[in-house]
Amino acid sequence: MSGLANGLTTDPEIKELLATFQPETLKPETIIAYGDLEPIVRASRKTARFRTVVSRWRRLLLREHNIDTQAVASVGIEILEENRRVSLGIIDTRSGFRKVRRAMNRIGRADTARLDDHHIAQQSHALRLLRAISDSARDAERTIASAGQIESLPKRSA
Repeated sequence: MSGLANGLTTDPEIKELLATFQPETLKPETIIAYGDLEPIVRASRKTARFRTVVSRWRRLLLREHNIDTQAVASVGIEILEENRRVSLGIIDTRSGFRKVRRAMNRIGRADTARLDDHHIAQQSHALRLLRAISDSARDAERTIASAGQIESLPKRSA
């Protein structure tokens, strides 16, 4: 584990979270209330300390136990079932594509006449990289769709 937050270790709280909410007992669609986490973390859910510890615990659950979670606003942490994981992954993918397009638009619209040499080089490099990412994603989706495996990424997830 070995995590530090502002010079304070998060290990004791994470170990206690793992002991209290043993990964092998966590079932999909279970929600662990923030109120149940606060005494273990020894911090209010509104503090940076709470968010840091819980975030590290969630990453550890995913990385070491393949348990994916999602924060439910004002309620707690939900253990995700497999279909929901895929649906959220599709949403993340679409969001990522939009961010790439937005970044390309923002960087591409910068007035090169007003940029110094360093930033002109950065702009050129970033645009080449973003175009390559965008083109690769579009080509991959077309290839998969033409093979009849999928039509395209779903527009909405259930």
